[in-house]
Amino acid sequence: MPSIRAPALWGLIAIAHGAAAVYAWWMLAHGFAVGHPRFWINEVLPIALVVVSAGCVVALWRKREQLAAPAIALFACLHAGMAAGWKLEFPITGAGPALISMVIAVVLVACAIASLYRAARLPIVAGALVGLVAGAAVPWAQRGRDPATHPAGPVHDLGRPDPAIAPAPALPAWSELVPEAGVIRIHAGAVELAIQPLLTFYSRSPDRDWTVFASAHDRIGPERHYAGTSGETSYYAGDEPASLRVTGDDVLHVDAQTVLPAAVYAHLDSFCVLEIRGHHHLSVAFAPMPDQRIEVTYSEYPTGKPSRFAYLDADGVLRVVESTSGEKGPFHELAHGPLPTTAPLGITLFDDATPIAHLDLADFAAQASTQASPTAGWGVPENAIEFSLGADRPDAPASFFITLAATSVGRGWDSVGHAPGLYRNRIDLRSGP
Repeated sequence: MPSIRAPALWGLIAIAHGAAAVYAWWMLAHGFAVGHPRFWINEVLPIALVVVSAGCVVALWRKREQLAAPAIALFACLHAGMAAGWKLEFPITGAGPALISMVIAVVLVACAIASLYRAARLPIVAGALVGLVAGAAVPWAQRGRDPATHPAGPVHDLGRPDPAIAPAPALPAWSELVPEAGVIRIHAGAVELAIQPLLTFYSRSPDRDWTVFASAHDRIGPERHYAGTSGETSYYAGDEPASLRVTGDDVLHVDAQTVLPAAVYAHLDSFCVLEIRGHHHLSVAFAPMPDQRIEVTYSEYPTGKPSRFAYLDADGVLRVVESTSGEKGPFHELAHGPLPTTAPLGITLFDDATPIAHLDLADFAAQASTQASPTAGWGVPENAIEFSLGADRPDAPASFFITLAATSVGRGWDSVGHAPGLYRNRIDLRSGP
């Protein structure tokens, strides 16, 4: 009598796991170092599951039950390990994934008990242990690592608006502050720039999990609202208070400060956002390689026309790269140059061959995280300067998203951290040639 009941059913289950592993391997980011958890979860584990699945199917077909039994136990306990891992690693957001994994685990474990009652116990126990460990490792690897950003100072009170302070003097005619929105508008001939210099989070996780598993309330986070203006400084109240001081003559000086009382984990956020309209053909040059102008192009999501972005690596080199498809790697380098942490990030915008604005961001390099991004792979860190057109024509509105730590680039909704403290964004802006 065969020692394994319903071999055809387990053959289908093995094929389903193999197909899911192939899909996971194709979807997940690659290019991680051997010491990074994502190398083992994104690359090694899917390949191992394909091998186990194929071996199980062959063993069942040849009636080698002693070889198929540990694979069956592995499939059954893999989901039990994932269920436990999701709940233990993510007590707030892990309930949903844990429930799905547990339902699958209960069904497969029940089927395995009914099918393996005559099989040898030692191979079953070995397969079950491997499945539990591998399953628990999947949620563990998704947990956001400790923050690697570098706040400019400790948490402290930014103050409050004082109505007794006289209004600030007028800004240059080519600039305008909209304090309620925290936006500065710049007019460079026909071109208009809108700058949002306050550190802002758009998609958060309360426990370092993928943000898609967070509730809408936790994902959006605490509300920030305009509190008023005193002299040259506008204040913003909330759990993460902020201030914005704008002065200028020939050069516009911006000093935006945001306080994070506790670490914030997010998938999407911005240190500074630039929006440009009214241009004919936009390109950008970065101060570390001023003679290399990079065209701002249209990109598609999630796949299609490649995106372009720059990042600061751990060796103090600013690299401008282009993705393979969408915002996904591998990434092809377009330019690079040194950017010490003490140096400002210089950005010059060109319309055709004419420079329309130059910005120096004094604090980007000093505060950015150079820790490896869990979604990008291929050595790309958590910081990024993403730039693209909003439509597939050269005069379409353009946007620059500058982040200290985020996972907009790559595959997944992982969250990465900003350490608690004061974040500062000082910008000197010159408009025109």
